[in-house]
Amino acid sequence: MRIRERTGGLRPKSLPAGAELIQLARLLVEGENFALNIMIIKEIARLPEITRIPQAPDFLEGFINLRGAVIPLINLSRRLGLGTGALQPKARVVIVKHENEVFGLVVDEVLGVIRIPASEILPPPRVIRGKIPEFLGGVVRLGGELILVLDLEKVLSLEEIKEMKKMGVPLGGKR
Repeated sequence: MRIRERTGGLRPKSLPAGAELIQLARLLVEGENFALNIMIIKEIARLPEITRIPQAPDFLEGFINLRGAVIPLINLSRRLGLGTGALQPKARVVIVKHENEVFGLVVDEVLGVIRIPASEILPPPRVIRGKIPEFLGGVVRLGGELILVLDLEKVLSLEEIKEMKKMGVPLGGKR
């Protein structure tokens, strides 16, 4: 999938010398703006047929077969406590690698990529309620929007990965 790249109004000429730029994939989940560092993203794909996993945690949507690799799917909406996680027509799977395992994150839509100075990622404000703060690595202001930057290590902990292995969930670590 091609992703449009936008700088969010930043011009590279206006950046201080030596400023570290990072690229974030903008994601839409239940109408909320999220982002992930593209360095952990392997690819973005359309949502293929999903095989359900009986008695799995509610955020574990199931697994998919992507070119011969069996990949577990995390429904990001349910994981973040935002809603039912009903699959949307523009839904995509963001394939990520974490703890030497490959996972798919189901999102409602991928909005594009932004490039920002790393220094513009700020700590999350304390006013954010619900389960979301425990999964955040920071926030970025882009124009008038606040984008919540996810920390993948918080979205799926090492303990949860071990628990999924005990359940017999096929993990896609071979990719």
